[in-house]
Amino acid sequence: MKALKKIARKMRPKISPRMKDRLTFTSRLMVLSLIFFGVWWMMPTFELAKLLTAQVMAITTGSEMIAGMDGYYVVTPDGFNLMIITDCVGWKELFVFLALLLAWPKQKSWLRALISMAGILVYNLIRLDLLIFFRDSFTYFHPAFQWVSIGVILGFWLWSVGVIGNKIKQPKKRKAKKSGKKAKPKSEK
Repeated sequence: MKALKKIARKMRPKISPRMKDRLTFTSRLMVLSLIFFGVWWMMPTFELAKLLTAQVMAITTGSEMIAGMDGYYVVTPDGFNLMIITDCVGWKELFVFLALLLAWPKQKSWLRALISMAGILVYNLIRLDLLIFFRDSFTYFHPAFQWVSIGVILGFWLWSVGVIGNKIKQPKKRKAKKSGKKAKPKSEK
């Protein structure tokens, strides 16, 4: 029996701490991606977020916001209109950022995460404003901004977990205290 246990112990794969962190990160990210697809499948409308986005865009671009039966439109003085849909509010970018942040198995800065979330929302508004300003090249800029969004999300995530920028201090591990009694030295005879 002892021989079988010894053989089984040798056959068991040894997982390094780094590999264990990678497996933890990947498995958490997989679970969070299933939650993302569940939310996406329910097709949320985020009406309040769409209204807020349309109003901010109308103010920043000098346009007006019109509420229609099928959504909110930002209409420029020269007649260009942009319909604010659910994807315009940046919920997917925030969800992906939070999924990456929650999946990270090591120490993270929640203050940096909040700043990053605000940064992602500001980036999203700037992106929409630029799409209105460069409306003649809308078909070129729209796909380009999707790629830039990936870079922005990854950059903010790497900053939030301390990979870039100042490192986040890891909590110190405490050594286990031994009992208060000191061992008496053996007396020599």
